[in-house]
Amino acid sequence: MAPSDGTARAHDHAALLTAVMREAGLMTTEAVTHTTSQVVDASNRSRTVREYLTYDSPPPSLTESVIVKTFFRSVDDLEWLETEREVRFFAELFPAVEPTPGLPNVLYATLKGPDDLPVVVSADVGTLPPPDPIAGCSPEATIVAIDALANVHASAWGNQDLPRREWLRPLDAVGYHELRERARLRLPNYLAETGSELPTGAADLLARGVAGDIKMAGPVTNTILHGAPGPTACHLDGAGRLIALRSWNEVAWGSAAHDLAWLLGGVLSIADRRAFEGRFLATHMNALAGAGIDVDPEDHRQRYLVALLTPLLANVAGDVSEHPAVLRRRAAAALDHHG
Repeated sequence: MAPSDGTARAHDHAALLTAVMREAGLMTTEAVTHTTSQVVDASNRSRTVREYLTYDSPPPSLTESVIVKTFFRSVDDLEWLETEREVRFFAELFPAVEPTPGLPNVLYATLKGPDDLPVVVSADVGTLPPPDPIAGCSPEATIVAIDALANVHASAWGNQDLPRREWLRPLDAVGYHELRERARLRLPNYLAETGSELPTGAADLLARGVAGDIKMAGPVTNTILHGAPGPTACHLDGAGRLIALRSWNEVAWGSAAHDLAWLLGGVLSIADRRAFEGRFLATHMNALAGAGIDVDPEDHRQRYLVALLTPLLANVAGDVSEHPAVLRRRAAAALDHHG
């Protein structure tokens, strides 16, 4: 999407937000009036409070229901950083992404909403069950996620401006080195607590990972990343179809292989991942080719194989805490190629 189109789209969304907030009675000078029946615990500011306003009867200016997501500023710097990442991604970078099944339909986002609070307005997809990390995703749902991620990757492929956006997480060689070092310090305790949940050989593999024995050489093309498109980011409907990738608070820049490793190594059963892995890598590469981006197939595959270790190290380092079933899937994926 051209920058001029993105600017016009942002202005349209700003006007829509203004109309929505005014008609819903939320344009106040003192406080946002929430129509949700849930009570906010105003004393709990150790985490970012997120509220959802769903319009069963949309305001007259809308043809579909929307969700207004309001963020309260947290006293926790890390929580606020995650809020800033998500809101600024939707406000600054998401307008350049082609609309794709599997991506949220975000109408507007700003860090400076009513009462100076961050706001994200998106189309309402209805009530979704919470993600099931044990079940993961079917191959059909995973294909939708791959196409969605490929559109995000294509929108900023080789963008030299990404490292200058200080709110984005860097997942380059330096960021990976820092992750390895944090994982190295925690590895003994992690194995003592969780090692029994992992398959044979995983401990040795993790030791090689924190030592830096598994790595990829050569120049890499950076792009915008979801950051952690694992099972908890995949929201499915009752039939197992992927409705949307959520949880964009870990948005980052780095190699597209990072997102592929988080997705394929975490959401697919071990049998499905082994059966479809090569085909799914080709699907991602072909989607990039459709956007005019040429990718070397072998380099693409090798970067993915190395990146399979990254989610495991993130669990060891304490950056995430995934279900043991997910850890076993991730360990099996890494062991298949590095064991």
